[in-house]
Amino acid sequence: MDGVLLDSEPFWKASEISVFNSAGVPLTSDMCDTTVGMRLKDVIALWYKKHSWDTKKKSLTDVEVEIIKSLISIIIEKGVLNSGVIKALNFFESKNLPLAIASSSSMNIIDAVVDKFRLRKHFSVIHSAEFEEHGKPHPATYISAAKLLGADPSECLAIEDSPSGLRSAIAAGMKTIAVPEARSFDKPEFDIADLKLRTLVELNEENFSKLNSL
Repeated sequence: MDGVLLDSEPFWKASEISVFNSAGVPLTSDMCDTTVGMRLKDVIALWYKKHSWDTKKKSLTDVEVEIIKSLISIIIEKGVLNSGVIKALNFFESKNLPLAIASSSSMNIIDAVVDKFRLRKHFSVIHSAEFEEHGKPHPATYISAAKLLGADPSECLAIEDSPSGLRSAIAAGMKTIAVPEARSFDKPEFDIADLKLRTLVELNEENFSKLNSL
């Protein structure tokens, strides 16, 4: 969802930097780049391990709640769908393919996004990594989403914007499309995808046929 349906990474960065800085963690934009695609609780655990703060003043749960609250507020105020999202949804629906969201974000963030953009009708399954023991890049989130769809993972296509998410989908046995942000498009970690697009506007019959032939 994050990065594929909307460019929420700048919102994540703003929220994380503000809250972590208030806890005493010298978080920077570059540091945020290293955790894209990870579950928030895993991100918090990582930075707490590296820059422990006084949890009596601000617990790990407090940090999580504050970041989520800030993020949802920014998404509601400033969030816009990425180019090609509606086209892609219509494309897959025209082929009678069931769609799922398999996100590292918690359900309250997912709900905020799908409700703001009125996308719920498009998805048969909405699944969060918060219900899994392990988050991405572990394949559990994708495996569970496929199971909820009633599909074998090998018959599924995952669309991802982060290296962590790509590794998760590939480990689950899925075909993959990478849609990296512009500044990351040529990074080698995205070359593991079966197909790489600059935006979902580029999704078409030709590309879909290439994926089916793999």
